[in-house]
Amino acid sequence: MGADVRTAFSVMSSGANQSSPRVAIVYDRLNSHGGAEKVLQELQTLYPEAPLYTSVYDAPSVPWLDPKRTVITSWLQYVPGAKTHHQWFGWLMPFLFESFDFSEYDIIVSISSESAKGVLTQPDQLHINYMLTPTRYLWSHAAEYELQLPRLIRPLARLVFCILRAWDATAANRPDVVVPISQLVQNRVKEFYRRETRAPLYPPADVSPEIAAPKGAEMLPESFFFSWGRHVAYKQFDTVIAASVYSKIPVVLAGNGPETKRLQALSRTVDAEGQYIFFVGECNDAELRWYLEKAAGSLFPQIEDFGIVILESLLSGCPAIVNEKSGAAELMTKHDGFKISESTPRILAESMQKMRAKPWQRLDIQKRARQYAGVRFSQEWDRLVQSEWKKHQQALRQSTERNL
Repeated sequence: MGADVRTAFSVMSSGANQSSPRVAIVYDRLNSHGGAEKVLQELQTLYPEAPLYTSVYDAPSVPWLDPKRTVITSWLQYVPGAKTHHQWFGWLMPFLFESFDFSEYDIIVSISSESAKGVLTQPDQLHINYMLTPTRYLWSHAAEYELQLPRLIRPLARLVFCILRAWDATAANRPDVVVPISQLVQNRVKEFYRRETRAPLYPPADVSPEIAAPKGAEMLPESFFFSWGRHVAYKQFDTVIAASVYSKIPVVLAGNGPETKRLQALSRTVDAEGQYIFFVGECNDAELRWYLEKAAGSLFPQIEDFGIVILESLLSGCPAIVNEKSGAAELMTKHDGFKISESTPRILAESMQKMRAKPWQRLDIQKRARQYAGVRFSQEWDRLVQSEWKKHQQALRQSTERNL
């Protein structure tokens, strides 16, 4: 990151200089590590003194968080089980975020895919929201979430979700500025929240400069495709497994999550001899680079709001097969991989076969992807915040003058 960007944000977040705006950061929850948390990591570097407000904070799950950072949690933090099972308390989130007091700050930055955008601010404060996506279980993925619930509680859930949708739509119009993570999210905001946004600001992505072979690397096939991430239903790892067997091309699956056992059982059913599906568990950044360096390609059939993992693949020079609706697909050229219109095992398998047969210029893929590295995000965010703060101050002065 350039020294000029660091300096600008250090000054903005410091309370030492009374002429500089005081900044607070708001985030839905701190109990996992994924693409969204990488955005938060970048912002905590840019605002070194800004406190972080959140619903719950599970320290072991976020070892990357600076231990000196001031973290202010809601009262949900003290409810047994809430730190690791926040999904049980979704109906409480509006009350939690509206209870925070931001009166001592000038700029509130919220990063949200749920309720953090709904904090209450005063007219003299500037609230900028980095929109990861409209709340999935209320809007874009509502039907899928409902099907995961026991049948007996679905009628009650529909009523609760209806109330939450009304609050969520109101909350989405509270920020002074909304910055979407992709064009996909920008379109969702217009559709669900009926409000305009700034142009999309694609999130930062970086990969480790180090490469380290994982334990057991010698047991993997010489040629394979690679897919990784948290093992949850919408990631469609079951489609990846089916495509591997359909195409007879090995796939290495990294990561872990609530779907891991089901996916392993599925792989034993469709690949009884263990020829095609290889589960390798969690991997560190250096091991991730090794997999991407060795893989014939990476697989992401799911629709991602953006998909930082896709950009990480391209930064490593590994071509990707992605759903054409994913945010990161907006950045890809035909020289970076394939975009698929349907996420079916057959279509994914056919794309794998085509990708393996085509020569790819990996250095060129890396070069194109580097323009979306962290420093680009920092610089663009710096310009955006300073511009919006200047406009906000001018509007306040004009309002004061009119009232004199």
